[in-house]
Amino acid sequence: MSTISPTGYATTGSRLDSGTGSASALGKDDFLRLLVTQLANQDPLNPVDNQQFSSQLAQFSSLEQLENMNASLQNGLEQDMAVAGALQSNMAAGLIGQTVVAVDDRVRLDGSGTVIHWEASSPPGHLSLSITDEDGRVVRVLEVDDPAEEIAWDGKDANGRTLPDGTYHVRIEGEDTAGASLSARALIVAPVDSVRFRDGIAWLVLDGMELSLSQVSEVRETGGDAGVEPGPDPEDPFVVVPGNSAGDRLRQNI
Repeated sequence: MSTISPTGYATTGSRLDSGTGSASALGKDDFLRLLVTQLANQDPLNPVDNQQFSSQLAQFSSLEQLENMNASLQNGLEQDMAVAGALQSNMAAGLIGQTVVAVDDRVRLDGSGTVIHWEASSPPGHLSLSITDEDGRVVRVLEVDDPAEEIAWDGKDANGRTLPDGTYHVRIEGEDTAGASLSARALIVAPVDSVRFRDGIAWLVLDGMELSLSQVSEVRETGGDAGVEPGPDPEDPFVVVPGNSAGDRLRQNI
């Protein structure tokens, strides 16, 4: 008569397969079934040794404790992720209307031109900005000595043709004042227009582009003193109403 050993092998040498076809995936319920089967099929004239049986019970207890510990850790991880997601959502919503500085190589061309923001590992003496379209083609290279924090781009290509509005990418290389190479990267500096939630992740919307919170390196006050927008001029019979399209001016009730 074939018996079943606690390691999951039959005494005939054949490997026992679980429901998934892998003996390494045995859980505590499978282990307990094997143990009961072993007891039910033991030779009554040569029963399982007490020491061996105690060892098998200890293995079962250890396996049960490990599975319970794994389940507790999994529950704790899910709770931590839920709390982190809620905090991230609240933080993202609180940034609406605030100006943020984010690390991103995109620049939005809308109208007659735009400005490119950047940061470097040391004060640069020269920067070379390669601007590419969405297909990766270089459309313009700007060579700037003693660059300011904002570098203007007129929205034209190398031949002076006005490029269509859209999203472009900027790659920056440069040299410091001593002529040594330095590390530089493009930034987006813009107010947060809204927040989009997708798959439990909050995405900031700036100038039509989506950014993650991890890209934000700085938050700045928006507007005038302490971010307070100036009130309407009492001498002006018209006032721009926030939320309306640009240029919509409504007559005040005076």
